[in-house]
Amino acid sequence: MRTPDRPSAFTSDSARDKYFVTYDRVIGELWPVPVDAIDVETRAGSVRIHRAGPAEGDPVVLLAGASGNALAW
Repeated sequence: MRTPDRPSAFTSDSARDKYFVTYDRVIGELWPVPVDAIDVETRAGSVRIHRAGPAEGDPVVLLAGASGNALAW
């Protein structure tokens, strides 16, 4: 049996897809400003970055805790 290169929190591709569809919908409903999602590949895997608010504003970085995500904000 071949093991995946990286472990996954999802039991299947369809479970992963359903999670991200719901995640994007909730971000769109709850955040008070439009959000741009950017996926950045790292050695540890893909990291999703959300850019929101006016471009001319001061940048603020919010980091979710372990196993957390942007829905906490």
